[in-house]
Amino acid sequence: EQVRATGTVLADVEVEGATPAAPGVWRHFLVSFFPVRTKGAPAGRSTAKSETGESPSSGEAIDQEPEAISLVGMIVTEITGRKTAEKALAGSEQRYRLLAEALPKMVWTATPDGKGDYYNRRWSEYTGVTPPPGEVSEWHTHLHPEDQGAALDAWKGSLSSGAPYSRECRFRSGDGSYRWFLCRAVPVRDDDGRIDRWYGSCTDISEIVAAREALARTNEDLERLAGARTVELAQANALLKQEMEDRLKAEAQLRQAQKMEAVGQLTGGIAHDFNNLLTVIIGNLEAAE
Repeated sequence: EQVRATGTVLADVEVEGATPAAPGVWRHFLVSFFPVRTKGAPAGRSTAKSETGESPSSGEAIDQEPEAISLVGMIVTEITGRKTAEKALAGSEQRYRLLAEALPKMVWTATPDGKGDYYNRRWSEYTGVTPPPGEVSEWHTHLHPEDQGAALDAWKGSLSSGAPYSRECRFRSGDGSYRWFLCRAVPVRDDDGRIDRWYGSCTDISEIVAAREALARTNEDLERLAGARTVELAQANALLKQEMEDRLKAEAQLRQAQKMEAVGQLTGGIAHDFNNLLTVIIGNLEAAE
């Protein structure tokens, strides 16, 4: 009726329902309505001779009746399969969003060129930034200044190569403090192998980093203590060697002294015995004298 009244074309009108041929099957159609016009006949002098009995000359204007809309044509395309696929896709996206919102980590998606187009509410809760509807707050704007260069260079490398992204970096929270996160992203490709979207997540690893740093400090302390103990042991070993050398020298001197003492005792005994002999000889000499 609208096409009949206005003569305009109404394209891509969605119609759904069951057809008489299949009453129990719900189907979807895309219908375009267009007017079918009939050419009007010449009006007034164009359909009869003039008062003089002559037909109008070729130079005279011939009035035509406006074209009338006699029919309304329809082009019908069934889109049941497409609507079913769209419904399934919408359900899948709804389940994904529900899952993404329920996760305790920050979840995001990005276009093939790396521009973020979705962030779950964990981002807003952590960063304290709630962008206007239809806008997003890009993840790299919350990076620690010392981590921006390396993190963005790695992200650009993944975008150009299509390789998964993985990086440890610090993000600024709503109160201005920074916490460590493990950021990962993987590409999802279409049937032709082109990247259709990036799916990413950021997991808080501040406690792991703190434990790792504490362990590193502990290892450094242990290495330092081990080094100091090694030096002490080396010094003790050097002292022990020196004591052993001094003891060996003392033992050598002692053995030499013992030898000299034995020689002294031997010579003393010989002298005593010789003195006894001399006493006898002297006595005999005196007696003979």
